[in-house]
Amino acid sequence: MGIDNYSIKFYDNFNYNYHQDITAIKLAKDVKPFFKEYQMNKYEKFLFAGCPGMYDLAKFGYIIPAWNDFTIKANKAGIFVDTGFPLGGVRNVNLNVLKMNADVVDGVFHTDNKLEVLKFPSPWRIETSKNVSAFIFPAFFHSPFLDDLYVYPGIVDYDTFPTVNFICSAKRSCEIKVKVGTPLLHVVPFPRVKIDGHMMLTDVKTEGRLNSKFWSSVRSFYRKVLRSDKVFTLTKK
Repeated sequence: MGIDNYSIKFYDNFNYNYHQDITAIKLAKDVKPFFKEYQMNKYEKFLFAGCPGMYDLAKFGYIIPAWNDFTIKANKAGIFVDTGFPLGGVRNVNLNVLKMNADVVDGVFHTDNKLEVLKFPSPWRIETSKNVSAFIFPAFFHSPFLDDLYVYPGIVDYDTFPTVNFICSAKRSCEIKVKVGTPLLHVVPFPRVKIDGHMMLTDVKTEGRLNSKFWSSVRSFYRKVLRSDKVFTLTKK
């Protein structure tokens, strides 16, 4: 099966976000990294784009934006959430924020506060073609609140299970205001294919191929010559 045969569909379970540009699903390549203006002001250049590995990740797959304004306040006593209101002062969807069993992730990161895990149920449902799953990441390069929030990643087989949620904990005492449309999650679909891993010693011929000085003698050689395009599309139906 070729790459053009794989698909991912984002269903708006409330038929609201689909119609709003600010809350609709985005191609990651169309979402500006939150620190771009900072670098432009400081260096007059977006230096981040010079690292092809990170820049590729920033443009890979899809972004799910915040479907509501919400505020998280955390301190030693616990955590409080206000789900707020989105466009036009009308509540987007009636999705209650839930508290999950924190023991499952105890020790994943350090906090001096009481560890609490919040689940923001998403209005989106995801469906993929057969044998396609998706990484659900924090939007490392797009979300401006990750200094204070730990966003839990995972892999979901979306050819069999449709739900996607924003699950997070506060790392420290903080007050975070997330505006509607702020990038929340990074979705990276991938086909489930067998990959055979091999660990081995390096012979002289292989060492020469892997460590060729020619590779490092040309500025940005990997990005200019070896890097392949990663293609994702997004259409409305």
